[in-house]
Amino acid sequence: MKIAFLVPGIMATRLALGDEEVWPPTPLETQFGYRRIDKLQDERVKPTTLIYNVLSFQFYSTVKDLLAGAGYTRGGAQKRYVDFPYDWRRDLFDTVDDLATELNALHEAGASEIALIGHSMGGLLCRLLLECGRYDDAPWFGKITLFVALASPHLGAPLALARIFGVDSTLGIKGSDFAKLAANPKYPSGYQLIPAPGEQAIWDLASPDLAALDPYDPAVAPRLGMVPALVARAKALHDVLGQEKQPGHVRYFYFAGVGHKTVTRLNVALGAADRADHRKTVVTKTPDGGDGTVPIYSALPRIGQRQLVVNEHSTVFEGVPFKRVFFRLFGADAGAPVEVAGGEGAHMTVALSIDQPVQQAGEPIEVTLSLVPPAGDAEQVTTTAIQGRFLLDRVDEDGNIAERGFRETPLVYDGPGVNRLTVHLPPIDEPGLFLMRFASGAQAENDVRFAVTEA
Repeated sequence: MKIAFLVPGIMATRLALGDEEVWPPTPLETQFGYRRIDKLQDERVKPTTLIYNVLSFQFYSTVKDLLAGAGYTRGGAQKRYVDFPYDWRRDLFDTVDDLATELNALHEAGASEIALIGHSMGGLLCRLLLECGRYDDAPWFGKITLFVALASPHLGAPLALARIFGVDSTLGIKGSDFAKLAANPKYPSGYQLIPAPGEQAIWDLASPDLAALDPYDPAVAPRLGMVPALVARAKALHDVLGQEKQPGHVRYFYFAGVGHKTVTRLNVALGAADRADHRKTVVTKTPDGGDGTVPIYSALPRIGQRQLVVNEHSTVFEGVPFKRVFFRLFGADAGAPVEVAGGEGAHMTVALSIDQPVQQAGEPIEVTLSLVPPAGDAEQVTTTAIQGRFLLDRVDEDGNIAERGFRETPLVYDGPGVNRLTVHLPPIDEPGLFLMRFASGAQAENDVRFAVTEA
């Protein structure tokens, strides 16, 4: 029996406190603010299921459907799909033991071959299992033949620092609540996503030569408002991952999302101050720096086999270019997985990608249009002209259109050949749930659903 085993990322498993689901936020909380941060930190909270759909749009259901297309289904006799819901607040060194227990159970149930698929922090969890050395002699360990990393922050993500410093908000969670959760010593996973030792992602604006600040220095961490004991848990993780102990029998394959502005550093005015005032901290977002969450350099940390796709972090597994490669890894075929410079396409297919599934009210919305080669065509098409309209509809919590024609924004491009185009649409000033489409002479591969929050 072949196993496709999906390990989700941080904040991607539903959590419940008794009969109350405390995570993910409700659609109203996403728009107007999440007020249950204290309940989220309760030790009695338990994981339930993966978040397959949220805010009226697909999430891990896309991966599940792709694997079903390759023959892997839940409970399948020959090819089986298995997921791993877990408490994403906990230390990865604790969670990895639970992961090992699940794999052992699959081995005892007759698994002959196991492929690990890790999205975001789930990729770090998979690598910890594979590279820590604790499980090398386990009977199931040799059954693992493939590890697929989906937008995993192998070298950490500066966005994690922004949340620890309280200068980032999303999903209705305000910055101060992110900082509160991150500082809880019982739940170090947020710290385990900070940039790895040696990654100089914090710059001192008060330094004449822009000296980097090292959060792993016990004398510096408290001045940055960080908890040294939690920083030590991040170091412990990277001490393992930094050894590059990739098992010889496991094939590693990396997917990275590109095409979106991504946090690449934090600028802190520290100087000789005892403590940083993060009200003055500036977040640097680099255009085309990654998938909106993980910088490209962190998603592709080492020599190996990799595929870059134009998608944002939570939907990195969507679209034709991803599907064509992903299918091959699991013994299926969705067309030629080759992209080369090609000629102009007479009949374009256009894919939409947005930098974040939750946008801030009053902020411009970054959207990337990508041209997709026709089915079976290995060539990457270009075009010298794009003309169409971005159509926005307001939707309800079930994804049904509540207000058609909320906004229409025209697009006219006439210039050198391009295979993708990034634009910034006008801000939406009010919270809500929205559906975006692109109407033109080109065939649209997808629409995009997103939320706008006032938090």
